[in-house]
Amino acid sequence: MASSSTNKIEASPSITSQELNEQQPQELQPPLRTSSRPRRPITYDDFVTYLHETDFDLGKVDDPTTFKDAMNCDQSTQWLDAMKDELKSMKTNNV
Repeated sequence: MASSSTNKIEASPSITSQELNEQQPQELQPPLRTSSRPRRPITYDDFVTYLHETDFDLGKVDDPTTFKDAMNCDQSTQWLDAMKDELKSMKTNNV
């Protein structure tokens, strides 16, 4: 009787590299898509505002130029609040 250790047959099938490549799932990359939306032309609607600036005297410079002028005008409380906000912002931003 032959010993069982000498009669062992290797049962591992030989697999070629081509078969390995065929068995591995291929990662499919979807094709790149391009936008099908029509592009809107660049509009400059905001420039129209400046054309009408003279109608509302927005360009008129009558703002106070000194602290004294700001405190003596009718809007002194708004100017003081604006100054406080600006100083607070400067302190917060280390300016």
